[in-house]
Amino acid sequence: MIHIDKDECTGCAGCIDLCPTITLTLREDKSWYKEPPCKSACRDACPIHMNVPGYIYYAKQGDYKKAYEVLRETNPLPAICGRVCYHPCEDACNRGCIDQPLAIASLKRFIADQNNGGTLEVPQIAKNGKRVAVVGSGPAGLTAAHDLALSGYDVTVFEALKEPGGMLRYAIPEYRLPKEVLKKEIKYIENLGVQIKTGAKVGEQIRLEELTKSYDAVFIAAGANKDVKLGIPSEQTPGVVYALDLLRDVNAGKKVELGKSVVIIGGGNSAIDAARVSRRLGSKVTIIYRRSRAEMPAYAAEVEAAEKEGVEIVFLAAPTKIVAANGKVSKVECTKMKLGSADASGRPAPMPIAGSEFTVDADTMIPAIGQAPDRELLTGMGLKLSPKERLLVNENSMNTSVKGIFAGGDVVTGPLSVVEAMASGRKAACSIDNYLKGESLAGCEAEKKVPEKLNEEEIAALKKRFPSRNRGAMPELPSDKRIKDFKEVEQGFSVEQAREESERCMTTCLVKGEKMGKKYDLVVVGAGPAGLMAAKVAGENGLSVALLERKANITQIYRVDGGALSPMNEYTFGQTMTFSPEAKRIGFPVLGFSIRYDGPYNNIYGFDVWSPNGKHRVTFGNREEQKKDPKRRRTAVALDKGLILKALLEDAQKAGVDIFPAMQAIGVEKKKDSVVVVTEDGEKFEGLFAIAADGVNSRIVRSMGLNKDRKFLATNRAYEWGFEDLDLPHVEGITFIFTGYGLFSVINEAEKRHYHVGIMSYNTKDDLKGKLNKFVFEDPFYSQWFKGAKKTWTRTCVVNMLSPIKEPFKDNVLLCGDAAWILEFSNCAALISGWKAANAVTLAIIDGKINKEGVQSYLDFWNKVFYEPCGQVEFKAIEIHEFLNADDLDYLVSLAKEPIPATLDFFKLINTIGSTYAELFPRISEERPDVFAKLMAMADQLDEASEHSKRIGFPNL
Repeated sequence: MIHIDKDECTGCAGCIDLCPTITLTLREDKSWYKEPPCKSACRDACPIHMNVPGYIYYAKQGDYKKAYEVLRETNPLPAICGRVCYHPCEDACNRGCIDQPLAIASLKRFIADQNNGGTLEVPQIAKNGKRVAVVGSGPAGLTAAHDLALSGYDVTVFEALKEPGGMLRYAIPEYRLPKEVLKKEIKYIENLGVQIKTGAKVGEQIRLEELTKSYDAVFIAAGANKDVKLGIPSEQTPGVVYALDLLRDVNAGKKVELGKSVVIIGGGNSAIDAARVSRRLGSKVTIIYRRSRAEMPAYAAEVEAAEKEGVEIVFLAAPTKIVAANGKVSKVECTKMKLGSADASGRPAPMPIAGSEFTVDADTMIPAIGQAPDRELLTGMGLKLSPKERLLVNENSMNTSVKGIFAGGDVVTGPLSVVEAMASGRKAACSIDNYLKGESLAGCEAEKKVPEKLNEEEIAALKKRFPSRNRGAMPELPSDKRIKDFKEVEQGFSVEQAREESERCMTTCLVKGEKMGKKYDLVVVGAGPAGLMAAKVAGENGLSVALLERKANITQIYRVDGGALSPMNEYTFGQTMTFSPEAKRIGFPVLGFSIRYDGPYNNIYGFDVWSPNGKHRVTFGNREEQKKDPKRRRTAVALDKGLILKALLEDAQKAGVDIFPAMQAIGVEKKKDSVVVVTEDGEKFEGLFAIAADGVNSRIVRSMGLNKDRKFLATNRAYEWGFEDLDLPHVEGITFIFTGYGLFSVINEAEKRHYHVGIMSYNTKDDLKGKLNKFVFEDPFYSQWFKGAKKTWTRTCVVNMLSPIKEPFKDNVLLCGDAAWILEFSNCAALISGWKAANAVTLAIIDGKINKEGVQSYLDFWNKVFYEPCGQVEFKAIEIHEFLNADDLDYLVSLAKEPIPATLDFFKLINTIGSTYAELFPRISEERPDVFAKLMAMADQLDEASEHSKRIGFPNL
C-alpha cells in the first residue's frame, strides 16, 4: 500500500501506474487535489508504451531490481533499447520545456546494466500445446517470440545467419551494441523456452509451406537485409561494397580492407554506421548526401558522433558514375544538387545542377541508400506484396493474405527503428494469440495518444516550481582513441549520475490526492463546450459540482470537427450568438448570458466553391458590401476553441467546481435519490444529478443502453492538416474545392494566415490521407497554393452518426451536447445546451424535485429545438464526386455568375443553392443533358424526410 503524504504530493498520478494494489490512503481530511505537473508524454510517444515514470521512480529509490522488473513488463530488450533506440520519449519529454529532456534512454541502459537478463528468474508458464514458428531473430521476431512464450506457446525461431539477433547482431556495430549485451538479452528469451535454430534460412533449407504444416501459426519477421542498388554506370566495378555487406562482414569478424579513401552514398543510419566502421578500419571517409542536413534521416546524435570521429559530409550532391582505374574504383563522379518542391516523402526533392560535376577520390565506394526484403521468401505460398514489394498485411492485426501467416518489422514497413520493429512484433503476438484462441484479431492495436505538450501558462508555473538542472551527460571514450578499435563508445551512467538524472523527472513522487467520498449536487462528465458550460453555470448557481474529463489537458484539441478553431455562425440560431472583441465576450442576447473570450479572431465574409480545374468558383457572400458593416454582415467569426475552453475552465474553478482531468467515466449506478458515476480506474463520484456531455460516442449513453432505439445514419470520417501561410487567392472566406476525387475545405483559423485543410467522407473505404496528400502535393492546380506553406498539425475524426435521442434523461442522468444529438453540434448549440441543462438541474434541486419532473424544462427545450424539427429526419449520405466527374463539376460551377447570399446554416444553405440552380435547370437540360440526368439521379437519393430537412431551420432560441 502507498501512503500519500499531502504535504509532499505534487499530483503526478504515478501511483495509478505503480501501486501494485491500487490502494491509496490520504492523511487528514482527504480533500486535497492538484493538477499533475507532467503529462507523461514520454509514455505516449513510446511505440511500446513503456512505463517510463515507473522505472525511473524505482531507479531514484535505488531499487534497480524493481526498476528492471517494470522495464521488462513492456520491453523484452531493455539493454539493447537503452543503447540504440532513437528515444522518441525524450523528444516528447515535458521536462524539455523547462531546461532539457530527461536522459530516458541512458537511464534505461543503466537499469538494465545493473541486472543480468540472462540470469533473471523466469515465471511459471502453463503450456497450451500449440506451436508457433517465427522467421527471423531480429527485434520484431524476438519480441513476438518472448510474448508468445509467456502466453504458453512452444515457439521456434528460424534464423538464416550463424548467430541469432538478425540486424541487431550483424548490422549494428559493436561500438554501439556489444555482442555480450545482445547475448544476455537473447538468453532470457531462450530461458522462457524459445528454441532458436540458426543457419536455417526459410526459402532455402526450409520451405515456408513446411512451417505452415508443422506449426499452428507462422510469424515472418525476416527484416530487410538486401541493399538497394544505386543504378548508376559501372556499379559492378570491384571496390563497390554495399553497406549491409560491410557491416555484416565486420560484425562476423571477417578481415575487411577498404583502402585509404572511402566514399559513402546516403544519409541514413546505415550510411553513418558504415562511415564510423570505415574510420575504425583506418580509412579517410566522405559521405555524399543528396539533400541538406535538415533532411538527413540518420539520428542527429550519430551524425554528430561521426563528424567528431573525422567523417566529412558533403551535402546536396549525388553520384553520377564510377570512374575505374586498373580494374577497380578510383573516383566517384558527382553532381551538385538543389532542393525543389516536396516529393512523395514530404521532403524537398533534390534536382541536379547542370555543369556542377566534380569527382572524389575513392578506393572503395559504399552505397547505403536503403534496404529491401529478400524476395525469395516473400514470393512463397502466394503471399501478396505491397507496391514497394514488401509483405502486405492488415495494419491492425499483422495477418497476411494467407491464413495463419502473420508478418511484421522491416519486411512489412521497410527499414524502421528497433523499437518500432518491437512494437510490430508485440502486435503480431497478440493477434496470433487471438487467432489460435478462435477470437477476433481486432483489439491488439495499442491506443495511439498524441503526446501532450505543456502550454505557456503551465511551463511558467513549472519553472517556478522546478529549478533548472543540467541533463546528465553520457560519458564517452575520446574521439581520437575510439576510432582505433570497436570498444563501446558510450560508457554508461555511474550510480550517482543515474540518481541525479532520475531526480529531474517530474512524475516520480508517487503521490496523488483526490476528493474522495464527497457527495455532489451535480457530476458532469465531459469538458467540451457543453460540459464546461454546464459545470461553470451550476457552480455559479451555488451547486457543488465535480467535472470529470478523460483528457489530462482539458483544453487541448485533438480532433477534427470542433478542432482548435471552428467558425461560429452568428445567425444560425436567429442571432442568438454575437461576438464583441472590445468587450471580449461571446454573447447570447436572446437567452441573456455571455462568456469570456480574449484571443485572436478572424471575420469570415462567406465562402467560395471552386471547380476541379481551378478556373471557376461560386462566391457566397458579397465581400465588399459586407465589409461596410463587418459586425453585422460578417457570415461567421473564427475563434480559438482552446481559449474558449480555457476561459470556461477558469470560471468553473473560480465557481468552486472540482476538476478531475485524466478521469475516464465508463458508466453510472442508480441509487434511490442519487446517481454514481464510475470511472475506468474504479473511482466513484456520487451526485443528485449527473450530466453526460462526453461526446458523440458517449460511453455514458452506451452504458445506459440509450442507443438501442436510435437509427444508425452513417459513419463520418474526416482528416485535416493545419497550415501556415497558404497562397490563397481569396483569404476572407472559407474555401471549398470540388475535385474528381473528393471535396476539400480550407477553413480560416483565428490567427491570420492560419488554416486547416481537410477532407470528409461517408465512404469508410476512402483513403482520406492519400487523397489529401494528392490534393496538397500533386493536384495540377491547387498544389501551387501550398508551395510556401508550413504544415503544423494533423487531426482525424471518425463519428458514428445516430439519430437524436428523443428523451435525453434517465436515472437522474441528463444528456446534453453531442452525447444525444445526430452529429457534432456547433459550438454555439453545445454552449446553449450546457447552459440550459445546468439551470434545469439547479431549479430541480432548489424545488426538491430530484427526478424527471424537476428537469422537464430542459426536456421541453430539447424536444422543441432539436428533436421535433429534426428527430424523424432520415439522413442520406451522398458523395457528390461519385455522381459527377471533374468535367461535370467544372461546368456546373461555371454557371453561377453572381454572388449567392452567404450563410453557414446548413438548412438555409441547401435552400439557397437549390433555388439558385433550379433557375438554371432548363439551361443545364439543354446544354448538358448528361449532367442533368446525373443531377436527377442524385435527387432520387434524397427521400421525403431529407427534403423536409431542407425546408426547416432551427427556431429562434
